[in-house]
Amino acid sequence: MIKLLESFLLILNAFQPLITFLIGCSAVYISVKTYKNSRMSREHEELVQLSKIKRDLYVLISRYKSVHLTEKYKVTSLSNLVFDSKLEDDNIKCILEFINTIREKTNKRFKDAEKIYNSKLDCIKSITTINDALEELYHLERLLIQNETLIEALYENNLSEVKMRLREKNWH
Repeated sequence: MIKLLESFLLILNAFQPLITFLIGCSAVYISVKTYKNSRMSREHEELVQLSKIKRDLYVLISRYKSVHLTEKYKVTSLSNLVFDSKLEDDNIKCILEFINTIREKTNKRFKDAEKIYNSKLDCIKSITTINDALEELYHLERLLIQNETLIEALYENNLSEVKMRLREKNWH
């Protein structure tokens, strides 16, 4: 029995380097698989983050166009102020000419905004990195804030101008 045990230990001793090699190979295999899975997980997380930023970019550029579209409707509503007033036709015509001038400028701004909208859409579609997306997000936010402020100020200015002209015409 002892002879059999000694033989078994000798055979086992002979296979020890092979067993150690197999254990080492399995450890390397597991670490390679873990690395690949973590890399794939990180890439997936970056893709999800990029998709979220792109969605925000699409929302911002849509708001940009919406602001300009709203401006068109607000300028059109200025005509209602004139028609609701009880002025003579000559006075109405004079104020409507002023409103048409405003409307032409608004239409030009809207056409420019549509060009910017289309170019930004193409730009958003071509973005492939998070850094580029964040940079574009910054530019779009700044553009939107500037345009909202400008358009609101222009509308308030035009509204007060029309109201002043209406008052002047009512006094005469």
